[in-house]
This record gives sequence, structure tokens and C-alpha cells, in this order.
Amino acid sequence: ARDWYFLFDLLGNDAERDAPLLGDLLQLHDFTFGSSHIQISELWQSLYRMILRANLVIEQAEKWEPSAEAERNLKQQYIAEAQFFRGYAHLYLAALWGRVPLKPNFASSGELFTPRSRTSQEVWDAAETGFKLAIEGLPVVYPNVNDEGRATRGAAIAFLAKTYLYQGKFAEAETELRKLVTAPYTYALA
Repeated sequence: ARDWYFLFDLLGNDAERDAPLLGDLLQLHDFTFGSSHIQISELWQSLYRMILRANLVIEQAEKWEPSAEAERNLKQQYIAEAQFFRGYAHLYLAALWGRVPLKPNFASSGELFTPRSRTSQEVWDAAETGFKLAIEGLPVVYPNVNDEGRATRGAAIAFLAKTYLYQGKFAEAETELRKLVTAPYTYALA
């Protein structure tokens, strides 16, 4: 989790280092890192690990034949949560690397030499699709306090809007963001 601080907050000048940085972390702060930098490599790996795990959940959940209504709702929720995380990974892969290999299912997740997508728009489209599918299946809120922090419909809408913002689709982003200030959403700024 600290890698996000170093790679986004520190590099984006949203934060300043509060302690002396050494080694590879100092390279990030000084912008002297290369493409094989350990934190960047680990970010790449973690995003593809997220896609692999999401693909596995989707594949296994689609095989599940629940008998009770509560279980059918859980199946829909689990698939939507996996779609959310797959969209999340595609968002950052598109924003940081553009044309990357797409792994649309679990079988493709194990392929080592998948060619890059033809265009970066394909990766953006994968991110949008993930969030749109997540919106359909995620609850607005979870009734149980133990579920706090799980992906919600509002989070999927916000990330879909962020995906639009990155692409310069401002009208689409505004449409999505307006949803978050009307019922049933009750978000407020801190």
C-alpha cells in the first residue's frame, strides 16, 4: 500500500517526503528511476494479479448454481465486485502504460506472451466495461458494518467518472458524477 504513496502522491507532488529517502525510493523522489524500477515493476505485477484474481472469481462464480435467493444475490455481488477490481486495474494500466496486454478471462490470465492491445482505447474500454458491469450488480450500501470498505455502486460510478476524466470525456464524467449528489447517494465532502 505504501507503493501508491511513493508512485502517486510523491511523484505527483501531492505530498512531500517527511523523512530522508534512500535507495530506490530516493530515485522516485529525484525522478532518476528507470522503467525496471522495483516499485514500478511491482505495481505492474499487482495490477495483473488483480485481473487474474478477478477473472478467477468471475469464472468460478458463473459456474455456481445457487438455490436460495440470498445466494443468487451474493453471486451477483461477487461478480460485480470482481468486475470493479478488473476495471480498477485496467484504469491504472491504461493511464500509466497505454497499450498493454488484455486478459479478458481466466484462461488468458496464464498466458505469458500475450501481445499488447492494438490501441490504448481498448484498455480504456475494458476499464469502462468493468465499472459499468459493477454498477449493475453492486449495492448502494451494505447493511452490515463488517462490510464497510467493500466496493459499492457509488464507488463504481465515481471510478467510471474518473475513467472518463482521464480520457477527456468531460460530459460523460459530469453525467456520472451528478448521480453521486442525488438520492439514493448521500455522499458529502469531509
